[in-house]
Amino acid sequence: MASDKDENQVSRVAKLNRTNYHEWEDDIKMILIIKGFWRTLQCEKPPRDNLEALQYWYWSEIQEQSLAVIHLSCERDQQHLISECKTGYEAWETLADTYASNDIANVMRIEELFGRANNKQWCSRTRDSSLILALAAI
Repeated sequence: MASDKDENQVSRVAKLNRTNYHEWEDDIKMILIIKGFWRTLQCEKPPRDNLEALQYWYWSEIQEQSLAVIHLSCERDQQHLISECKTGYEAWETLADTYASNDIANVMRIEELFGRANNKQWCSRTRDSSLILALAAI
């Protein structure tokens, strides 16, 4: 179960919504690293070979705690996306699949970059090059 301290750290991060996945991802990753949960999110399941029951229990507990941190960091209308997830890994992957290449977020970023380029008095070649570079970075 998430503690008050967990909720405090998470409350400092902008909650995940439909447009801020990349910023949210960076911030929550840092919280998970601080808590020592990040490494467990790198693999879906621990290798069962040579694992003692206590080690497996510990891995499972950290997955549950990670799930709680991720869940608390989402806006209510986004929490349904991970409501069926049983581990932090599963929640992280679900959100990444949903938002990492989210058309809405990327379109908004491209529009913002294009808007900046349009507002400057550049020749069309420079403006086109900037847009191509921006698209390549996404």
